[in-house]
Amino acid sequence: MVVTFEVPGRLDGLNEITSENRSNRFQGSRGKKRNQRIVEAAIMAAGIKPFDKPVSGTVLIVRSDRRHDRDNLEAGAKKVILDALKACGVIRNDGWDNALEFPARCIYGANERVVVTITDEERMTDYIPCWTQDDSDRWEFPK
Repeated sequence: MVVTFEVPGRLDGLNEITSENRSNRFQGSRGKKRNQRIVEAAIMAAGIKPFDKPVSGTVLIVRSDRRHDRDNLEAGAKKVILDALKACGVIRNDGWDNALEFPARCIYGANERVVVTITDEERMTDYIPCWTQDDSDRWEFPK
């Protein structure tokens, strides 16, 4: 089974999350929960059913500017996405045995959003999927 859902707008990057946590732990908690609720709403709107097997997935981040580093955007998004999938009951937990691989990619585009694709199809960790533009249905494997 392969499912895709889209989170409209922006999620905070790792720099924003770290800054909020360093300023005040309660403010950091509120910031993470705010981002997680946005992702949970997108999961519920997509009507995703729980997975019984371990999952792999992809995260595509579309931003209208290039002000933030890709690694910060990817780390912040993956953290709240996996936590939201767990909180909504889509995955049992986000540990090593249940969330196998979730590579992320950032692209430049007008319509800011985060597109998440999840699958329970078996994938070898040696073959991490790469994108051809924003089409996550086609997978290219390194040769």
